[in-house]
Amino acid sequence: MAIHGVDDMVSDLARAARCGASGGATGAATAFNADMNNRQLHPSERTRAAELAKKSAGKYTQEEIENALRNRGNSVLGENVIHGMVVNTSERNGVYDTGAVFTAGAAGSNTIVQRLPDNGRVDPELAAFIQAHTGGSNSPYQWSEVQLGKVQPPAPSPNAGLGTITPAPNGCVTAQCAAGVLPLRDPLRDAADVRNDVAVMSEVVGRVAGIVGSTATAAAVQPGPHQPLATKVAVTATGVGLAADFVEQVARPDVGKGVNDFFLNIAQKQIDNKLPLVAPITNEVRALWVQSGMDKPFEAWANEQWSVVVKQLESSK
Repeated sequence: MAIHGVDDMVSDLARAARCGASGGATGAATAFNADMNNRQLHPSERTRAAELAKKSAGKYTQEEIENALRNRGNSVLGENVIHGMVVNTSERNGVYDTGAVFTAGAAGSNTIVQRLPDNGRVDPELAAFIQAHTGGSNSPYQWSEVQLGKVQPPAPSPNAGLGTITPAPNGCVTAQCAAGVLPLRDPLRDAADVRNDVAVMSEVVGRVAGIVGSTATAAAVQPGPHQPLATKVAVTATGVGLAADFVEQVARPDVGKGVNDFFLNIAQKQIDNKLPLVAPITNEVRALWVQSGMDKPFEAWANEQWSVVVKQLESSK
């Protein structure tokens, strides 16, 4: 039994399991391309390989026949090509195919993994010889056309299993685009997306303006040559914040939020006028209050009241 250290065995094992489960030419092609693992032979199969080698009159060695058998499942035994390939080194009698080649498993896994030296290739004449002496069309050993070299295996995709999309040569990622058909767009939906983007950006601008304005308010009461400039910055930032709130309401009307912001602005302004040094703190407290969602019930109530007013106005017409 040969043991060889290899890298990335975990990845190899995962691909091998998928190939064995898929079966057929596709599965064998994947195994072929990835230099995959194979099953262990039972003592009776190794005995059969020795008998077949004698029948070949020196054309095939016992090792060649064994490798061909390892590279395929045994339908009579109900084994696929990866049966018994992973062996826990602490398992007694885990290795029962002493002629097989094994590689070290993943670090710390205490496993070894069986490999086929000739990378899954099987000489078609050898395969035909084995089948002819093991039941013909009913032989438990059947190899794919890829393994026999009759079909070229597909080139493995570097993006396989990553859930990626391969663009067309013109850069399109959809069949409609590749065919030159423009996607159907909903103008109303597009307009709503634009308005929402504007509202989100206005909200961000308002938040930044609040930070700048509160900091400048605190700085403006500190003696020094910076006071005039700090006062101007505070006034400008306050104006920018109010403008941002207005743009947000236009882009994404929300009466409840507008009323809530109005009262918060008044409360914050009263505190800042009396205690300008704590303006940055009151600004952050307000931001935390809004982020907590504790003002949502008030906003919902305000929206309900506004809906009642709107309905009354519509009914009076």
